[in-house]
Amino acid sequence: MKENISKVTDFYYIMPEAFRVAFNLQIDKWNNVLGFYVTYFVYFVPIITGCYSIILGTRLLSKEEQNKTAEFLLSRPLSRSQIISSKLITFFIHILGINLLAFLTGLFGSGIISDWEFRT
Repeated sequence: MKENISKVTDFYYIMPEAFRVAFNLQIDKWNNVLGFYVTYFVYFVPIITGCYSIILGTRLLSKEEQNKTAEFLLSRPLSRSQIISSKLITFFIHILGINLLAFLTGLFGSGIISDWEFRT
C-alpha cells in the first residue's frame, strides 16, 4: 500500500499548486493511514453521500406519485405537512445511517491496517 500511496502522491505533485490549495490537498500527510483516511473521508465520502441523498430524497417524494398512492395518503386523516415531515424524518435517518456506516467502516479499516496505532 505504501508503494501505491507514493505513486498517487507523485501524481498529485504534478497538479498545479492553485488546484492543491483550492482543494486543500495535504499530500505530505499521506505517509500514514490516518492521513489518507482524513483525505478520503473529507473529499470522497461527502460527494458519495451527497449523491445518495439527492437520489433518496427525490425517490421518497416522487414514489407516491409514481405508485399512485398519493391520493390514498391524502384521503387519510393526515395533513400534507405530516406526510412530508414523516418522509423527511425517514430521509434524515437514512443519511445518518449511511454516514455512521461510512465512519465505522473507515475507522475499523484504518485500525486494522495500522494495528490501532494512530499518529498524526
